[in-house]
Amino acid sequence: MDEQPQAESLGKVRNPVVMVLLLIITINIYWVVWLYKIYSEIRRRSTDVTGVTPGKAAGFIFIPVFNIFWAFYIIVDFPRAIRRLQEADPPTGNLLNNSLVVILLIVGLLINIIIAQFQPAFLLLGEILLIAGLLMSQEALNGHWRAHQAAAGGPAPEQS
Repeated sequence: MDEQPQAESLGKVRNPVVMVLLLIITINIYWVVWLYKIYSEIRRRSTDVTGVTPGKAAGFIFIPVFNIFWAFYIIVDFPRAIRRLQEADPPTGNLLNNSLVVILLIVGLLINIIIAQFQPAFLLLGEILLIAGLLMSQEALNGHWRAHQAAAGGPAPEQS
């Protein structure tokens, strides 16, 4: 990519504290909104890094029974898509350790789906692991957007 990135094509830098609060307050519903937003940002920069559209990412979560498969699929796909975007669209901040993120998310989801049904005390552990994986992903994207803005010589992207 030889041309300078346009500010509107860069993703939004999200505040990790606000993100955690929104996840807690909305009982993880914000996760679906966040998925839609990050897939929009990723695909706006490069459609080659993932075949999942923003509508599929968020919408398939609401299909009964299929959503169990989809949750695991998307948990593997979005960290991989972030890492591929970072590699295909330099400059970037720290590369996302997508293996660690996938492990955190899958273990957190399994704890919430299976173990917390029999032992509710584990629900908090599952939530902590899920939130940690989401925060690591968002921080990798934040670093990527900031690196692009710095390379373009412009002001830092807006943070929310």
